[in-house]
Amino acid sequence: MPIKFVAFDIDGVIFSSENFLQESYYNGVIEFLKKNPSKKFHPPEKEKILKFVGKTYKEILTGLFPGINNEEITEMRKYILKSLIYNIFSRKGVLLEGAKEILRYLKEKKIKTGTASNGSKIYVEAVLQTYNLYEYFNEIIFVGVDNFEEKTDILKYYKKKYMLKKNEILMVGDRITDLNAAISASTLFAGIKGHGFEDELKGSDYIIDNLNQLINIIDSSIK
Repeated sequence: MPIKFVAFDIDGVIFSSENFLQESYYNGVIEFLKKNPSKKFHPPEKEKILKFVGKTYKEILTGLFPGINNEEITEMRKYILKSLIYNIFSRKGVLLEGAKEILRYLKEKKIKTGTASNGSKIYVEAVLQTYNLYEYFNEIIFVGVDNFEEKTDILKYYKKKYMLKKNEILMVGDRITDLNAAISASTLFAGIKGHGFEDELKGSDYIIDNLNQLINIIDSSIK
């Protein structure tokens, strides 16, 4: 049964922010502390940040800053995002191996594509704009926008809208949250070795080292 739709997580799959992740969190925390000098939050180390990449921003910030409340989460997120977006537009990140190639391939094959990201709307749109990727996506949807509370909701939406069976839609992600979303939505899943550990990807239909390897998966499904 041919794959007709591919849904991509963005961070760690299409794009990597690792080069400036710690810098952006540092800048965000420092700016937050200027406005809230009584708080005792400390800029987190890169390794700690990476443990939470792929989760929702609330999960990330409550994990990094125990005791932070909802109002502080909103404010902290604003400052961190400001630095992240600046660094994306400054091209300090990396478009990951095979990203443009696989997107061009899918477009040529007339296979529809969509985003399935926990990243904020402004973050993902900055990536797509900076690297001229808008033309390759049929759908650009984010967790936290409209009625999409989690990635599972996005995948179920794609399945319903395009009347897809399980083997006709493939989710590509790098964290266990992506795998769990695919399982919950009953889609195929390709785990790419990105921010997560390979153990997280056990149970994937496919495990790949880079996006170029998706071509063989797609071709095999078409034959």
